Amino acid sequence: MPMHLISFAWWVAAVVAARALYRRLFTPRVMWMATAFFALAPCHAHPLAWAANREVLISTTFGLLALGAQLRWRAEGSVKHAALATALFAVSLAAGEYGVCFGGYVLAMELTRKDSSFGRRLLGMLTFAIPAAVYLSSRAMLGYGTAGTGFYHDPTREPGEVLLAA
Repeated sequence: MPMHLISFAWWVAAVVAARALYRRLFTPRVMWMATAFFALAPCHAHPLAWAANREVLISTTFGLLALGAQLRWRAEGSVKHAALATALFAVSLAAGEYGVCFGGYVLAMELTRKDSSFGRRLLGMLTFAIPAAVYLSSRAMLGYGTAGTGFYHDPTREPGEVLLAA
């Protein structure tokens, strides 16, 4: 039971982080609806029920906090928020491979900005790209990941199988 309570606490932290992010992006009504949809999403059942899958909740919590710091940096231009976003992305990736998914959000956020130069967009992408490069290179050097399974294909070791599955 204690392990499930810890997972539940991480789920609560992820919901609070999602709400904070939505608060920056949406009107109050949309924020509450988005928070409710996030909190009740069926995808959270698995990491809540299976304590060994808690890394999803931890990685998501820190990834959402990182996106919030990224937005704050883009709005205010403070280097400390860029550094905070980079550190939070690093923690998200260290918590689990699910942190890689936040790269898509950073890419979309930076590519769709109309008020930015190419250099500023590139700098914005580096807040995620640097920790991701460290994570992926460390993972490869240490031999982590899977190989030869029929269920999961490692894109760094088996790119052909990943493309076939896609």
